[in-house]
Amino acid sequence: MDELEPLLPVAEPPLNELDSSLYEEVFGAEAIQQEIERINTLVQSREIPLFPLLLLLFVFTVGLLLYFYREPLLKKLRTRLTPQVNPQTLLRKKLSKISLQGKEGTEQLELVLKRYLELKYAFPFLSQSASEEILSLEKTSLSKNEKEWITTFLKKASLVKFSKEEISDEELKTYAKHTRKLMRN
Repeated sequence: MDELEPLLPVAEPPLNELDSSLYEEVFGAEAIQQEIERINTLVQSREIPLFPLLLLLFVFTVGLLLYFYREPLLKKLRTRLTPQVNPQTLLRKKLSKISLQGKEGTEQLELVLKRYLELKYAFPFLSQSASEEILSLEKTSLSKNEKEWITTFLKKASLVKFSKEEISDEELKTYAKHTRKLMRN
């Protein structure tokens, strides 16, 4: 019979009974009972601080939101922080900084004027040829006098840019003066 004993299944106690009996052997039943009572009183009296847990939960939630929604949130934040400046105001400032001399001044003044006309009349003046610009000017509500000096200036600017023709500083200042007057209206 001694040979058959190892082959017979041995009934094991349930796991929780084995664990509790092991703890009872190590710590004693009274120590375990006291620890359970202490934890219960801490939970009931709220001595376990909830603030760190809530703070951790809040930080984790904010972190997840920022991770998944950072682009839309940053875009909203940028639009709130970016002051809304009128593009015409920016062009006026740029016009005041232009050096009104030679080819460079002519090109800068032409660029400012074309950008202004694009903003005001929604025509793509920057991407049009000189003849298309003149046709587009005819469709605007500008006065005849304004259309004439703009046409004259754009033709003169093209000649300065492409055929090395010279423009006097006084003439350029006159065109800049007309451009400022146009932008004020």
